[in-house]
Amino acid sequence: MTKTAERVLGGDINDTPIETLGAKFEELSKTLAEKKYGVKMSTDGIAYLTLELLPKFSWDNRGAFDIIEMIELVNRLDSETEVPASKEAIRALFHFVLAGKSVGVDHVHTIKNVLLALSEVVAVTNADDQMLQDAGFELQAAEQGITPEKAVEGMQESQVATEGNTLQPVK
Repeated sequence: MTKTAERVLGGDINDTPIETLGAKFEELSKTLAEKKYGVKMSTDGIAYLTLELLPKFSWDNRGAFDIIEMIELVNRLDSETEVPASKEAIRALFHFVLAGKSVGVDHVHTIKNVLLALSEVVAVTNADDQMLQDAGFELQAAEQGITPEKAVEGMQESQVATEGNTLQPVK
């Protein structure tokens, strides 16, 4: 007996009306867009962010929206409890800590711990993004009347055919 792949949209795609799959996709998309992720930071991490990173950080004006999200998150951080935050705020904070520059080794352990704490949450946001992408792929395949596996096979065959049709220099 062959095991069928787990479907993000659930059930048998072939037997579920496209409207139902579309509604499930929209529901998942809305749920993930509104989802808040818990962020907890050590006292040292919060101190580093508020006293070292934010006051000294160099940035481009095009990053203003991300910086506002990041500042709001940093101001709410608590060493005792998880603080709910949007994936955009978490990713912005992770990016700015990662892109920050330091001199000397005074904060190296604190920075490492901040990055580790944030990377765990970023991994969850990435998994949610992948789930939404997979659901979209399932919906597109169903709209074409095929399973996601058949769609992948078709893409792979197309890629192999394209790679096989490259022009070779004349000798």
